[in-house]
Amino acid sequence: PASNVTSHQLEELELNQKLSDFRSI
Repeated sequence: PASNVTSHQLEELELNQKLSDFRSI
């Protein structure tokens, strides 16, 4: 379960970063 949560957090972080880059442009 712990690793699953970490992977989910990582995915959310990546998505957030992509959104940030998109807004930056």
